Amino acid sequence: MNRLHSLGYNGQVHPALTEQLVNAYGILRERPELAASEGGSYTVDFLQRVLVETVHPSMLADALLLLSCLNQLAHDDGKPMFIW
Repeated sequence: MNRLHSLGYNGQVHPALTEQLVNAYGILRERPELAASEGGSYTVDFLQRVLVETVHPSMLADALLLLSCLNQLAHDDGKPMFIW
C-alpha cells in the first residue's frame, strides 16, 4: 500500500471509487475478441485511450490513477496485468 500511496492512491477514497467504476462499466468475464486480434495483450497506452474514451470526465483522473496502480502492481509481481 505504501507503493500505491506514492502513486496517489488514497485508501479512504479509491476502494469506493473502484466499486463505482465496476458497477458503472462492469467486468470482463472472458477474453475480448479485440485483444486476440491485436496481438493478445492490452498495453497501458491502449487501456489509457479506452479510459479517456469511455469514463465520465469527473472520474477520469482517478480511473487513470487506478490503472497506473494496477500496472505498478503487475510490474512489481513480474506478471501481466490480465491473465486470460
